[in-house]
Parts: sequence; C-alpha cells; structure tokens
Amino acid sequence: TPQNSPHFFRYSGAYTYRETEQTSGSKVKSTDKYDLQFIYRRSFFKNWFVQNSIAGRVDQIKGIDRELQESIGIGYSFKPSDRFEFVFGGGAGISDFEASGLDTRNGLNPLANVFQEISWKLFERTSFVQKFDYFVNPEKSEQYNYRLSAALRMRVTDLLGFEFSLNKNFDNDVGTGSAQDDTQWRNAIVVYF
Repeated sequence: TPQNSPHFFRYSGAYTYRETEQTSGSKVKSTDKYDLQFIYRRSFFKNWFVQNSIAGRVDQIKGIDRELQESIGIGYSFKPSDRFEFVFGGGAGISDFEASGLDTRNGLNPLANVFQEISWKLFERTSFVQKFDYFVNPEKSEQYNYRLSAALRMRVTDLLGFEFSLNKNFDNDVGTGSAQDDTQWRNAIVVYF
C-alpha cells in the first residue's frame, strides 16, 4: 500500500507440518495445520478505520477440518511516533465451522471479535510485532477462541526477511465440548510483496 494511502491490505498465511517419532524410532507424519487471512482497512477521519477480515484454517492437531470466518468491524490506530503504532478494534460476522469430532459446533454461527496489534520499529529493518485476536459466539459464550503472537522480524532486502515468533492459539470448544491449546515457536522466511 502506498504511504499515506487510506487503503491497507494484508495477506498472511502459515503451514505447519508435524512429524511424530514413535518409540520404535520410526517417524510418521502426524498432522497438518494451515491458515490464511486477508484484511482490508479503509481509513477515515484521522486515525479511525473500517475493517473487513476473511480468514480460513484447518487444524488437524485439534480436529478442526475447516473454519471460515468473515468479520466486518471498526478500529482505531494510535501512532505516537514514527517507530511505534498501536491498533485496536472490534467487529462482528459469521463463522462456518466443521470439526471431525462431535458436531455441537458444526455449521454457521454468529461471530463477535476484538483485535489488537502493536508494531515497534526497533531499527531501520528490524521490528517487533505483537497481535491478539479474540473470537466468541455471542449466542454460546462457551464457544470462543483466541490467537496471540509475538514476532521479531528482520528484513534482509525489500522482498525477503526472517521472522522468529511465539504463536499461541486456544479453542475453548472444538465441537466436542473440550478445550484445545497449541503453542509454537516458529522460525520463518518471509516474502514481502
């Protein structure tokens, strides 16, 4: 997005392949996990924006065969300096959920969410980014999940960088009534476009 443009676009995604070593020493593929997200923000006034977020995930670690979310909301961006930005907001939408376990959550469900981001540019090509997203079904408050991430990003060129991050996601109900938690340390190569 060009500097000072009222439009903001973000595409992000991740794929995680896990391998389990059995007691016999053989290794087997255990689970796949991947997610994609698209965010569009349109600024108005000085620091306010409207946001449309579309996200999808498959998490075989937790037994989630598919989840698609569409959320529209409003947010505020506070930038006290050129190196620091704080973003927060909320929205509402719909979620299409399908789990491999019991189907207590399967199907279309309403969705409410709050989000928060911190971006701190430590050096010219190094930054610290922290994000938090909380989603809840307003009709069944026991069906909620959140994602928390903190990352150190180092940009080598205009198109290539590295990221070292801690990612935590928690689902209170994955369709079976039970909670599932997952925490990862991730080292990634990032392609900017």
